[in-house]
Amino acid sequence: NKEKGGRVTFLPLNRMVAPNVTYPDDNDSFPLLSKLKYDNKFDLAFKQIFARVLICRSMDTAVKMASSTQLNCVTMDGDTVSNKGSMTGGYQDANRSRIAAMRALRELN
Repeated sequence: NKEKGGRVTFLPLNRMVAPNVTYPDDNDSFPLLSKLKYDNKFDLAFKQIFARVLICRSMDTAVKMASSTQLNCVTMDGDTVSNKGSMTGGYQDANRSRIAAMRALRELN
């Protein structure tokens, strides 16, 4: 519905608890949180969202770290490895949108 303007998620800072995460001591990965800059009053929100994410230098490192640390991993190329085992990545053409692809599929049917 155009009048409603979309969806929004609120994070009540007074009810959040920062997750207790232990990061690996490894030269091929680092916590995403260590690279983010934000106002300290939003510390709990950033930790809630990003504390369980590692940035890894390669897909091999991401696979190893996701399984051994139970953290989600993202490579420098943007490929992701979930701690649950799924992997997502590959080339995405910025000139092709999902909406255009859906329209093309509908026209075939």
